[in-house]
Amino acid sequence: MRYFGIGLFVGLVLLLLAPLWMFPIGGHPLANKTVRSLCAYVDSGPLRRLERLAVELEDRRERTPRDASWPTCSAKLETRYPEPAGKGPTLDATLVTERALRSADPRASTERFVDTWVNEARASGARIEAVPGPWLQASLLEYPAGERELRIIAEDDGIALLIRGSGIPSDQLALFAADLAERLRQPR
Repeated sequence: MRYFGIGLFVGLVLLLLAPLWMFPIGGHPLANKTVRSLCAYVDSGPLRRLERLAVELEDRRERTPRDASWPTCSAKLETRYPEPAGKGPTLDATLVTERALRSADPRASTERFVDTWVNEARASGARIEAVPGPWLQASLLEYPAGERELRIIAEDDGIALLIRGSGIPSDQLALFAADLAERLRQPR
């Protein structure tokens, strides 16, 4: 009778741990982590790719409909020419981890998140171009006339990166995104 209780306990533990084995989280080092500050990764390294100086970096949390939050780093950039207030180049980088997505929906994945975003951009009439880099997939999204903003959305085995740049050439934005993706893989 005593062994029956131990066997029941072991069986219950295995039953509770089974979802962790059946639904693994991606292979990226940050896929199962909570990132507090994305600006710590953005700082001087990836910003050098933009050939501009950051005037101000701001860490904030992007709120989502299901009350989760994603770390976002915003940068206001300095240019060689004076620009009207609020019209200078800006950059936002947002990190979405598999863990954050699954906290709202256990079946969610960063791959599906990126695919859905790209399909919605296509439906909105955006020009979509594949971007080579250190990730599984990435796309440059250029929305129809009227918006000066370019976006790169990338999926890297358990994380999704959304980079929004206003007044920044697409090649520099792609270099920044690739540099940030490589930096996110480095241990901290």
